[in-house]
Amino acid sequence: MKAIKKQSIKSLFIFSLAALVFTACNKDEDPVQNAAQEPSLPAGIWEQKVYTDVEAPVSYTYGSESYHTLDFFEATDNDLEERPLVILSPGGGFLTYNEVEKLRLFAQDLSQRGYAVALIQYKIGAQDAETYLKATQDVRSAIRYFRKNATQFRIDTDNILLGGWSNGAQISLTAGFLKESEVDEIQGTAFRIMIRNAVDDFGWDNQDNLGYSTDVRAVLGMFLYTFDTLMVDAGDPAMMMINHQGAHLSNGTNTFGVFTYGGLKQYGTEPLNDRFLNQGFIEGQDLDYIRISNNPGYKGTNEAPLHHMYYDQIADFYYRNLDLN
Repeated sequence: MKAIKKQSIKSLFIFSLAALVFTACNKDEDPVQNAAQEPSLPAGIWEQKVYTDVEAPVSYTYGSESYHTLDFFEATDNDLEERPLVILSPGGGFLTYNEVEKLRLFAQDLSQRGYAVALIQYKIGAQDAETYLKATQDVRSAIRYFRKNATQFRIDTDNILLGGWSNGAQISLTAGFLKESEVDEIQGTAFRIMIRNAVDDFGWDNQDNLGYSTDVRAVLGMFLYTFDTLMVDAGDPAMMMINHQGAHLSNGTNTFGVFTYGGLKQYGTEPLNDRFLNQGFIEGQDLDYIRISNNPGYKGTNEAPLHHMYYDQIADFYYRNLDLN
């Protein structure tokens, strides 16, 4: 009976994620250029210092799988003994990685602001619960990798932050907020069963870099929706969401609010924001939410959150939620 239930739920999951890859892989037609530019730093960030010597990133392996690779960005003229770290995850519908170049530009910008940045690859290849769980495990494994090697990378282990776009935002949210003890409290029955079965089969974490905390201070989600909002509790990491009001799946289903797709109830940034407010998060402090209007200048609505016009606001959010004591 368990195997039959697992297969039927898995099929629902595959169907519900199918729209992700078709929507996420659309070529960005947004006329706004996302070219690299010198950051205009919000007040207080590293005393307005801009690091200019950002070289090509260096690639590293952070785990035991062949896909456990990352590109590490840093400014070589950054002489801080310890730097905050941002771990970024691209999108791609769990079948590929896309919008990587825009995330690389974002990583370069953060490097100029004094951050160390890792753009990671994670488990892809199938749209099922196993891939979703393992991709989330990979984000947590990358966090542990940098805590394990903090001296080598000059990482401030009290200030590790996450960020992602599309399904990269989903796994960043899940890695930052969902605890193992909360799996059986996931509000959607179908998704709860899928994740419980996957955890039972593959474990909560993979075996890489064990023994280190996966706590983070803040999460950035761009073009985000999720299968659960109850994972958000008071005292969880700070959260910033950037989403277009016209965000949609390939069949036109709007993902801004609550919607059902493939038999699964899902939650966009509006209900997520409600949950954050309900749990005591304070806008302008540990909660930022940028709603992009249906401006006719945007054609690639799902890609709009990636544009450089939001870099300063993101950097201000990250800085505001660092522990600098």
